[in-house]
Amino acid sequence: MIDNRVMALLLIPFLLFGGVPVIAAETEERTWEDEWMYSIMIDRFNNGDPTNDQGIDINNPNGYHGGDVKGIIDKLDYIQDMGFTAIVLSPLFKSSTYDGSGVQDFYKMDEHYGTMEQLKQLIKEAHNRDMKVILRFVASDNEQETLKAAIWWMDQVDVDGYKLSSLKEKSLSFWKEFVNQVKAHSPEFYLIGSVSQENDGTLYEEAGFDLMIDHSLYEQTSDVFSKINSSSKDLYERWEQTASSYENPSAVGTMIDDEDTVRFTRKALENRHHPGTRTKLALTYLFSSPGIPTIYYGTEIALDGGEGPDNNRSMNFRVEKELIDYISKISEIRAQMPSLRKGTFELIYEKDGMMVYKRGYKGETTVVAINNTDETQIVDIPAEQMGREKELRGLLEEDIIRSTEAGYRIALDREKANIYALGDTTGLNVKFIAAMVIVYGAFMIFIYVVWKRGKKKQAS
Repeated sequence: MIDNRVMALLLIPFLLFGGVPVIAAETEERTWEDEWMYSIMIDRFNNGDPTNDQGIDINNPNGYHGGDVKGIIDKLDYIQDMGFTAIVLSPLFKSSTYDGSGVQDFYKMDEHYGTMEQLKQLIKEAHNRDMKVILRFVASDNEQETLKAAIWWMDQVDVDGYKLSSLKEKSLSFWKEFVNQVKAHSPEFYLIGSVSQENDGTLYEEAGFDLMIDHSLYEQTSDVFSKINSSSKDLYERWEQTASSYENPSAVGTMIDDEDTVRFTRKALENRHHPGTRTKLALTYLFSSPGIPTIYYGTEIALDGGEGPDNNRSMNFRVEKELIDYISKISEIRAQMPSLRKGTFELIYEKDGMMVYKRGYKGETTVVAINNTDETQIVDIPAEQMGREKELRGLLEEDIIRSTEAGYRIALDREKANIYALGDTTGLNVKFIAAMVIVYGAFMIFIYVVWKRGKKKQAS
């Protein structure tokens, strides 16, 4: 029998192996720049409660299809498993239209979507998963009624923020008053504005919105990645213009489609490209470039759709998981690397669709390479860009690129991408090896002593 002392020594090497070389990352307070959002058209997402299926007609593009709040509750784990930290819900008011835009009563929840108790349950369960909930809010023709309804909903449910579109339908002075009243009621409440042009975005940022979704930036992103061999230089220049215009460029919303646009999949198909491959490259850029990404439901299955209401087709959960798994992976990388969420943004190479850019934040450097061409690409990055005696460690695809006198050579197959963490060159851990030799030496001596004592006892 081996006594407890022997068992303890047996465990020591395994504990040492298990504890090396883990380094605890510095933790920071979570801000909205650390979020990425999943946007849902409630009626088209998931039918979880058949009791509210009045007037359902799934063959009518403008009709109700049965999606409800209970259906979202049932899929919270699905959304969380993809890595999203917040969800955006289409308008919940009693409405004459499936998308919630035809508001009839600002103080009632549409019966097609469920009950207020179910909405409260959704928000509570999302918060239990450390996920935030944003409601799309529709402004009334009556400005005072809009202000009153906004505060009323804040008091009714523990929602984290509002997203507002069609800002140009109201004056700038009204939106300043709206923001002031909402923030006075709850300073931490998050307000998202969605605009069609860059100048509009900077204008309404002055009103006090926390986040502006700039459709001019979206158009450049979706155009570049929906086709192959498309230069990314204009995309970077578009971002530079955005960064110089907004007070906080990291708090600009980014996307490849939403409820007001044709689906990204449709753009890829029109360009005669495989939408899954196109979506992977687009999302890699979205999740590794500055801004707060918002992904519209169905993007993870390459859902097709043209102009509305065709862009709001019903979700299908019985599909292959390749794209879903890809989103989970880039979400995990984004969560682990603060430089991808808050860091500087520098384009260090671009030619005909092959782009390499660098992000940096508090001593952490990540490098992103996207080959949006129809050929394998090899790019040599001068050592001065990242320092000597370092290495790039692939996070999306396993790869280690060590520095040479000339610099770093990045090779990518066609229509592939990788995200690299810059670090010191890895090698033999001499101190660890020496410690293990000492531990195992002591262990073998102990075993020998125990054996000798056993032999003496047997002889006596």
